[in-house]
Amino acid sequence: MGIGDLVRGDFYLCDVVWLFLQSLFSLIQRGSYQLIFTSCLVFLFFLLVEKFFGGFGDGDKDYASSLALACQSNLDIYRYLTSSFILAGVVALIGVLFLGWSRNKKLPLGPFLILGWIFVNILRWWKI
Repeated sequence: MGIGDLVRGDFYLCDVVWLFLQSLFSLIQRGSYQLIFTSCLVFLFFLLVEKFFGGFGDGDKDYASSLALACQSNLDIYRYLTSSFILAGVVALIGVLFLGWSRNKKLPLGPFLILGWIFVNILRWWKI
């Protein structure tokens, strides 16, 4: 998706391409092929949910797999995805209960993926 935007001249997703290539190069250099495989599984999970249930947007699978490549371990990938879904669920619940949102309202997952990844990295930095 980021490469397609680069060809068309839309540069707002070039950060995804940069993050993906930088993380992939770093993991290959370290020999962490297990994280590359896990990132491919994350991409496949988001792709299958998008195709069968129509639940995710086009950029969510790209962000999720790129951020999975930037994680340090498989446990960090699990933690960041879990925290992202929990944050999105809490915001959706607050929106439905207190803000009068309907259950059909679309909620972008990309910002929650990034917040979950930041949260996990802050916790790892504090060694919690």
